[in-house]
Amino acid sequence: VVLILVYRMPINLAAWLYLPVILVVQLALLLGLGLAFAALNVFYRDVQPFLALGIQLWFYASPIVYPVTAVPAALRPFYYLNPMAGIIEAYRSVLLFGQAPGSYLGLAAVVSFLIMGAGYWYFKRVEFLFADLV
Repeated sequence: VVLILVYRMPINLAAWLYLPVILVVQLALLLGLGLAFAALNVFYRDVQPFLALGIQLWFYASPIVYPVTAVPAALRPFYYLNPMAGIIEAYRSVLLFGQAPGSYLGLAAVVSFLIMGAGYWYFKRVEFLFADLV
């Protein structure tokens, strides 16, 4: 926010109303992944190093250091199956361009909540075994 003010970016407060929605979608994704990988780490100790590698690869598979326009238009529907691509692009739309996010946020929300549901289901399915293994 400080940099937006310093560089005098236009602020559209109506678009900023989408920020809590984007944050909820991001938290759903992170909660699902966190629950799933926490449960997997109890059973398989090799999950932690593979997770570090996976996060680094995921960083380059998400539009953090490059714009989404760098991805060919024919591949973008598949690219947006990565929920972080839609989340990051939604943050850019709202904060940098002052626009409402596009339909990619809806796809990111669906994928994020599916991951959250699957992560929660798996965690609850194996939770009773934690005490025996830890």
